[in-house]
Amino acid sequence: MNVSLAPLLHKRIAVAVSGGRDSMALLHFLSRNRDRLTLFAVHCEHGIRGEDSLADAELVKTFCAQENIPLFFFREDCIARAKKERVSLETAARNFRYRCFDGLLKENKADFVATAHHALDNAETVLFRLCRGSALSGLCGIGDREGYLRPLLHCSRGEIDEYVRRNGVPYRDDETNFVSDATRNFLRLEILPALEERIGGAAENISRFASLAAEDEALLSSLALPLVRDNAVLLDERFPLFTRACLAVLKKMGVERDYTSRHLFDLYALIGKENGKKLDLSGGVVAYREYDRVAFARSGGSADEVPFREGAEFMGRTLTLSEGRLRFDADKLPEDAVVRLRRQGDRFRSFGGGEKSLGDWFTDKKIPLRLRGEIPVVASGNRVYIVGEYEIADEIRVTGETKRVLSVKYK
Repeated sequence: MNVSLAPLLHKRIAVAVSGGRDSMALLHFLSRNRDRLTLFAVHCEHGIRGEDSLADAELVKTFCAQENIPLFFFREDCIARAKKERVSLETAARNFRYRCFDGLLKENKADFVATAHHALDNAETVLFRLCRGSALSGLCGIGDREGYLRPLLHCSRGEIDEYVRRNGVPYRDDETNFVSDATRNFLRLEILPALEERIGGAAENISRFASLAAEDEALLSSLALPLVRDNAVLLDERFPLFTRACLAVLKKMGVERDYTSRHLFDLYALIGKENGKKLDLSGGVVAYREYDRVAFARSGGSADEVPFREGAEFMGRTLTLSEGRLRFDADKLPEDAVVRLRRQGDRFRSFGGGEKSLGDWFTDKKIPLRLRGEIPVVASGNRVYIVGEYEIADEIRVTGETKRVLSVKYK
């Protein structure tokens, strides 16, 4: 098999083993090179296929015992997990596996986790993303992930099958992989074989394209970085650079998967829109057209409220009542005051000024639209007394008669 051992040499490698032919081939291959690396196996028994799942686990356990390979074994009821989290069985099982793998890396039990993804998997991924409208960044195939290696990524289906046959590697087939009702199975079982029949080496060529696309993507992304300003992107009519800068910001905000080329075109269209226009994106993120840039912010945030008190936790920040610059009369603040986000109908009487809607106050202060939904307020009913760390209401100002002074800061 076309496997490069260079990244694995003298490292502690945990091979993700399902019991299928690909992962068993990888484990067998690396077990024959243990003089140059430290080898472990990791198996995640998800319980989805009943007795077949248990049989897969037994095969892995038996092989590891025979070959004297240490085994990390994990078990979870992914059927129950999928129902609880309202996700597909495939998603629940994948999340379970990567929780286990990430745990090994975090606990420093392995330097790398090696998975058995190969050229056909890579081609399948590229086709799947292309059909869903992915941009070039999605056509780079099975992407790099810190702590993970894909030693078989340039191996063909035929190479792996031949290795298994020649070396008598034991394995078990997952029968669900041979039913084409799932989209990925349809691509693997029907589309790619048809392409191979017409164009020999199609899967390998698609996989090779993914490698070239990854190189182009890396270059374009590096050229786009100067456009990034914190959680905003400077306006630039060069579509390839502007959209990649947007993707860099989205990634920083935790949105890495749930977008398509349609989202990128819509973001680019904001360049020609007037100031203040917004675009709702996946992952709870909103993009705003702001002067010379497009800025990104979380939409909605938490709708909950917490009692106003020292140490209150709200939207990942802790309220302290002794360090802030906003000083107020603690005895004038209603006892039922809470920390929350803005709501329809909120009113605010600014310090030394008149009363107006909170929205009008934001406008007067030129606070960008994207920030308004994230600023905590201290309120009782629809009466706002403190706006973030910006201003206190006239009703709670400190006077000569004030006996108890507090201040506000969010850390």
